[in-house]
Amino acid sequence: MSGAVSALAVYDTLAPGQANHWVLRSIGGEWLSAVVRGWVFEVTWGPAEGHDGFVLDADGPAVTVDVVMSAKLDAHLHEIDAFQGPGYERRLVPVVGDSGDLIDAWIYLALTEG
Repeated sequence: MSGAVSALAVYDTLAPGQANHWVLRSIGGEWLSAVVRGWVFEVTWGPAEGHDGFVLDADGPAVTVDVVMSAKLDAHLHEIDAFQGPGYERRLVPVVGDSGDLIDAWIYLALTEG
């Protein structure tokens, strides 16, 4: 792969085998499993209503996420942002891979305040 490899952690419909995986499929890269601390919940308000959301919480449970690592990811982040829409904010967070390695990965956090 050419260029820097970036990572994106997903916890819902963007994951392999899920309804919206098509958004990431063409980017390619390596998929692995990881965990991040926080809470997954159904969003019941605003532009993300009806979808799952995630909020970080260092004292929260370990949430399993799928992580794609790809040199092409950075070139597609604005498209993924647009798909996610105004109910989410992309943030770089540390996730722990199955091997125990710490990975800096983008993740979409639900906006819980107006």
